[in-house]
Amino acid sequence: MQRKTTTRRRRIHRLIEDEDDTGFAGFISGYALSASLLIKPEFGLLTPPEMAATARTVCPAPLIPIIADADTSGGNALNVQRTVKGLIAAGAAGCFLEDQAWPKKCGHVRAKQVIPVEEHAAKIASARDAAGDSDFLLVARTDARATSATTGLSDAISRSNLYMEGRGSADLVMVNVAALLCLMVLTGLVHAATYTVGGSGGWTLNMDSWPKGKRFKAGDTLVFTYDPTIHNVVAVNRGGYSSCITPAGAKVYKSGKDQIKLSKGQNFFICNVAGHCESGMKIAINAA
Repeated sequence: MQRKTTTRRRRIHRLIEDEDDTGFAGFISGYALSASLLIKPEFGLLTPPEMAATARTVCPAPLIPIIADADTSGGNALNVQRTVKGLIAAGAAGCFLEDQAWPKKCGHVRAKQVIPVEEHAAKIASARDAAGDSDFLLVARTDARATSATTGLSDAISRSNLYMEGRGSADLVMVNVAALLCLMVLTGLVHAATYTVGGSGGWTLNMDSWPKGKRFKAGDTLVFTYDPTIHNVVAVNRGGYSSCITPAGAKVYKSGKDQIKLSKGQNFFICNVAGHCESGMKIAINAA
């Protein structure tokens, strides 16, 4: 699935990082809406169109962004697209999308089950595709913590990492914990991602297109693997990247297996062995 990569910060990010506007957001709870609108417990009876209709009424009123509870989106990856587009049209600033198996249950009750991790990752990618360039925060929620007393936590962490990585990554992850209410994990804090530059082929020529389609965050680690007798890695500025000329004082790595943590914003790397940078042995990465 293809989508346009964007590094724009969502309004929710600005609220969290810069205390923009009022500094907080509102939330339309599926549990609360099911109780007030249907006078029923949250057992999957509330539909996405009903949530969208409520969002259409609620979102224009306050001067803060509103996040809606999309539950499981009402079905598969195709249903996700309709759900997300409906919430965006209603004025919602984001949504929660959970990985419970159908019929879903309230997050605070027992005996919940979750769908395969790859299936939910596909739903997240579908949601991101539907959102496009909209200022829409995608929060992936996992209920895996409550499925097993022995492996639930590790499964929840593993799922959280996967849901935040890749081309369809979520902006935030919520690990639903029965003993508490929830643990909200901001992007990048569950576990910083590690990328091997060039994949199995390692750091070599024609690398300049390698970052395309990937979403990098500050704190992620790049691993450069190469033959140190013929290559190196140099951290440069934009000018050094464009001209393939190493600026004075630039950091040079030459271990053959360098691990470099990304800083927020633009990061540029080249190989300054004669002719290598000119042959595409360079990468430019924007870390959110």
